This record gives sequence, C-alpha cells and structure tokens, in this order.
Amino acid sequence: MVAAKRYRPGGFFYKWAEKQINLSVLTVLADFRHQGVSTMIVQWGIKAAEEKGWPVMVYASPLGALLYVHLKFVDIGTEVIQVEDEQDSFSSAVMVLYPEEEYRSRVLWWVVRLVRGGQACPENQNNHYN
Repeated sequence: MVAAKRYRPGGFFYKWAEKQINLSVLTVLADFRHQGVSTMIVQWGIKAAEEKGWPVMVYASPLGALLYVHLKFVDIGTEVIQVEDEQDSFSSAVMVLYPEEEYRSRVLWWVVRLVRGGQACPENQNNHYN
C-alpha cells in the first residue's frame, strides 16, 4: 500500500515516473563491511542510470544514508511506514541522485537564490524548488 503511494501525484517518485532507477534493499554481512562492497554495488546502479540520464532513487536506513550521502545522493524527504492500528512505525530517508544536468541546474538555482538574499527568482515563483 505505501509503495503504491510513491508513484501517485505528490509521491516521491511521481515526478520521474518510469524514467528512474530504484535501488533495492542492500545489506552487507558484518564481516564484509567497510571493504567497498556497498559502494561497488551502488555505483553499478548509478552507471546504469547515467547511461539513460535518469535519477537514482533509494529508501535508506540511518546507517545506509551515510553511504548514499557519501555518493552524493540528496535527502528529499522521509517515508514513515506504520501498520494500521499499530503504534510502532519505521522511517526511511528518501534519497535521490540527480542526473548531472539536473543537479547542476539545482545548484545554480540555489546559488542565485542565495545571492538574491534568499529570495526566489521571480521567473521561478511556481517551480518545485521553492
């Protein structure tokens, strides 16, 4: 049920529809951690996305988010999963690695915004970066 909401209007993945690479759960046994295994696997997914010019999306645990930040993923939100009528819940960071061109345009937009004293550019008043 929660996964279906990701692709609806307003969901984290809606903007890119089918044109994105979604990474699945990645777990490395304790004896093999800190040897570059996770980085190698994620870079394989990044390369596949780069060939298509698509973003890479992932839901990350707090520990996993450290790896993705290191690989230049950006945290775009939090997804909370909670079973109906249960008090316990689980939260994941929603992260994206933008295609290089889109990443550059986002950085440029924020630089312009900072130069203008934090004000949005008039021509971009309605865009989703505000």
